[in-house]
Parts: sequence; structure tokens; C-alpha cells
Amino acid sequence: MERDLFYEIINDKSHEFFKNMKNPKSEEAERCRNFCSEIYRKFDKYFDKDFKMRFPMETPARFSEMFFMQAFVSAGWDPVMPSRRIDFRFRRAGSRDLVVEVVTPELVDGHGHVTALPNGMISREWDGSHREKALLRLTSAFYSKYKIIEEAISRNYIDENDYRIIGISGLRVRVEGGWSLGYWGNPPDFAEAFLPIGKRYYDIPLVGGLPDLNENRANYSYSDTIKRDLRADVRRDAFVSGNFPKVNAIAYANPDLLDFEDVSKNFAVLHNSSSSWRHGDFVIGCGQEYFVGVAEGSFSITRKLRPDLVDE
Repeated sequence: MERDLFYEIINDKSHEFFKNMKNPKSEEAERCRNFCSEIYRKFDKYFDKDFKMRFPMETPARFSEMFFMQAFVSAGWDPVMPSRRIDFRFRRAGSRDLVVEVVTPELVDGHGHVTALPNGMISREWDGSHREKALLRLTSAFYSKYKIIEEAISRNYIDENDYRIIGISGLRVRVEGGWSLGYWGNPPDFAEAFLPIGKRYYDIPLVGGLPDLNENRANYSYSDTIKRDLRADVRRDAFVSGNFPKVNAIAYANPDLLDFEDVSKNFAVLHNSSSSWRHGDFVIGCGQEYFVGVAEGSFSITRKLRPDLVDE
């Protein structure tokens, strides 16, 4: 009972996620409940002391913390007692420590554009404006956690030689952004919040006057800001600007609520080329990692796909 996350009764403050797992009516809900119970049983000492009390009201955020815990463990990292003000610390033989701050941005508009269908069902669609708002959620989450890491360094809670990561969970916002982790060789969608990557377009050569779709190549326009209605635009060049040297990487997760076998494949890492890290490439061991190279007037992204995975 001491480690039971679901001992609380449901009340008007309980999150819908908690209600669904407390009394599971589907195989998926029961699988999520089992995952949460198992991770908390194994690693409860590494979570905040009030984690269990807050879990029923803040279920998405707490679930995301458990997801990242298991993701880093399955990538070969061992949790150790965290530093003050920081969510997690991980250690692996031969590597410097990881310190991780986790955040779960909320939906901007979970309803999207709703269309009534003749059969009584409804259709929901999220357009480019929703995607821009979702990107703004990522930048806002990054800025808030950056301040925490910056303060932790200034107070000597963490060391400059720790590899400092902000873990962003897409559990809530991915429905609006349609995020992918970047399979098929494309940059990951979440990187558009931290690199000046604009709209995608394609170069399609003509062969005999007809487009050769087998030879199309994706390109991206340059855009270092995200538009906001009636407000100042927000910059999205944090990882090439040099203005955020205290964070070494973003770990972005798309938690798969149907597959908990190897959760490390469901997150990707974007390393900050303009951080203060000076010890060479740092490989986490997750599904895929992106390293940014900066040259005069341009930048490039190199992907490392874990050897046991293939593009889907």
C-alpha cells in the first residue's frame, strides 16, 4: 500500500488520466496503470517526496517523469539521488553524469477544428496555426526550465561538467503539432522550436516533362521566429544563437501508451551546438540523436540512429 499510486479515491480534482487508470475499462488503460505502478515501485526514492500525493491531480506531468525515468534506464543509465532543484541525475560507467529537468507542456486547444459528420461522429483537425501555438509551448517550457538549471549551476547544486538536459514530453501537445521524432532522415519536428527551421518544400525534377516523384528532395526555408497573433514574434534559434549555453540538449519524448517494452526508442535528443560543453559529442543511447553543426551563415543537422532501429 505504501507504494500504491492509486490508493487515492477519485474526487473533483482528479485528472481524467488518473480516473481512467484508477478504474481501467480498456486493456490500454490497464497497461498504463501497470506501467506507472511498476516504475514507481522500482524508483520511488528518486521522485519528489510529494509525488504520490500530486499524481492524481497532475497525472500527465507525473506520468511523463516516470516515462523519462524508464527511458534513460532502458538507454543504459542508472539513476542516482538527484541534486537539489533538479528532477533526475543519471550515471553510466565511463560517462559524465546526466542531470535532467522534465516538463510536460499542456494543450493550447485540444478541440481543434470540429466538423460534424453525417453518421453522428465528429472529425477533428489541427492546422498550421495550432502547430505554431504548440511550438510556442515548447519554447516556453524550455525557457522556464532553463532558468531552473541556470540557478542550480549558480548555487553549485550541479556542476558545469554535468551534461544538462531538458526533457520535454509531447504527451499533451503532440496532438496539435503532429510531431514526429524525425524518421526517414528528416529533422525532428520538435527541433523547429529551437532551430531556425521554417516551412518544408520539395525540389522535384522533371523527366521528360513529368515530375519524377522518386527523386524529390525536402528542403526547409530559414525562419528564426515563430509568429504570434497581435504580439511580438518569439525567437526559435536557441541552439545556434549562443544565448543558452547552460543547457546541453533537449530530450523530446512521444510516449507510446501502447508500447512500454523499450521506451528509449520513443524519445530523441537534440544536442545544443552553442552550449558550453567542450568534451566532444555526448551520446545518450536513445532511439535517435541529432547533432548540429554551425558554419558561416548556415547550419546542418546530423542524425545518429540507434543500430537496432530502422526508419519506419
